[in-house]
Amino acid sequence: MPFYLDDILNEKKGPPPALDLSKARMPTKEDFDKVFEKVPDYKIKPGKVRPDEGRVSGALHFRSSRSERQPVQLSYPDPMPASMAGVSLDDLCSTDINWRMLTMARPRGKLEDEFFSK
Repeated sequence: MPFYLDDILNEKKGPPPALDLSKARMPTKEDFDKVFEKVPDYKIKPGKVRPDEGRVSGALHFRSSRSERQPVQLSYPDPMPASMAGVSLDDLCSTDINWRMLTMARPRGKLEDEFFSK
């Protein structure tokens, strides 16, 4: 890659420094306009929203405080096979011994057996 004299003389400028307006105070509209003139225009294209994504389904409810929130109760089916309902998982998980050596109960099908083993 050859070097050119223009490359040496014309130093490349980096990106402009970030504008820090955290300590700017603007009590009047004129002060705000002066500060707003310093903000660069980044020319960001707005994102396109498809018509089916922009609709809200159902009613929206807003609550005034976080203390009013109730825990959400989800209705998931019980993953425990019916034949293993009497077995306590806490007792089986507390040891490193295989669960088959700790209880005589067994799942009925192969799929249930694999699921319970995991």
